[in-house]
Amino acid sequence: MLKLAGLLLVTLLCMACAKTIQQSIPSQVARGRELYTQNCQVCHGDAATGAGAQPGTPLNSAAGHTWHHSDAQLTDIILGRIVTPGRTMPSYAGQLTEQDIQAILSYIKSNWPEDLRRHQAEMK
Repeated sequence: MLKLAGLLLVTLLCMACAKTIQQSIPSQVARGRELYTQNCQVCHGDAATGAGAQPGTPLNSAAGHTWHHSDAQLTDIILGRIVTPGRTMPSYAGQLTEQDIQAILSYIKSNWPEDLRRHQAEMK
């Protein structure tokens, strides 16, 4: 009987957590959209289409290559921790938090088809 009560408690907690996560995802995407518009769109263009991107700037749409990188790599790129020759992107260290960047990435990924989201999630 005690095991059954424990199992029921765990099940209820999991259901509550899943509901909270599902509710937070749209708000994180909305926050990411706002941050993307303020910080990224002027160079990278529209996250869904790449329209308006500056010439030579990587697109974040499915047609771009953002999905070829893990979230950790993208965070390091945005914060200037990965420096490559010819880099023109400014570092956003001190301007964006890692939570801000996760929101931005959630927004960017919300524009990708499911297969690209799955592939990118497997990146290390």
